[in-house]
Amino acid sequence: MEDNSWRTYMANRESEFVEYVSQDVLLQLSDEDKDFLLEHPDPIDHHFGLGLYIRNNYIHGKKLGFFIFRPDSLSTTIVGRVIEMLQGEKFGDEG
Repeated sequence: MEDNSWRTYMANRESEFVEYVSQDVLLQLSDEDKDFLLEHPDPIDHHFGLGLYIRNNYIHGKKLGFFIFRPDSLSTTIVGRVIEMLQGEKFGDEG
């Protein structure tokens, strides 16, 4: 593989992972949790709550098939995606 195609492949794997985990987490959230996320839509606000849950249950110690330099950054990206998906549900967008 050329260097650029390898990077594209790895980025696609990470994007697919973010989507998969976001959807899985969204299915597990209570209505109260969803409301809280919508009331506090900055992903950084959830670093020590939902972010840690995601990191510990989906990222830490797992062989994901792509390089993760900062697991906390990846969990923050996933929290952000969950919030985007919730906002899409609330406002009728695809997200």
